Amino acid sequence: MSKYEKLIKDLENNPKNVKIETIIKLLESAGYTTHNKGSSHYQFRKSKKDLITIPRHRPIKEIYVKIALKALKDEK
Repeated sequence: MSKYEKLIKDLENNPKNVKIETIIKLLESAGYTTHNKGSSHYQFRKSKKDLITIPRHRPIKEIYVKIALKALKDEK
């Protein structure tokens, strides 16, 4: 099991206590680019149509972790 797969499994098991740095690392390793121009939200984009917006709050709410995981699963 790779680090990427282990990280996804850990997030699926406990999506309630996640830092934004973890989501950034996960999505960037999947090919998403990060857009943050000093705002309170991070935006991740892989193509013209795919956009994921996540607030910079700590910890990230469970719904945003699930959105990121769903985007990664839909990609496969």
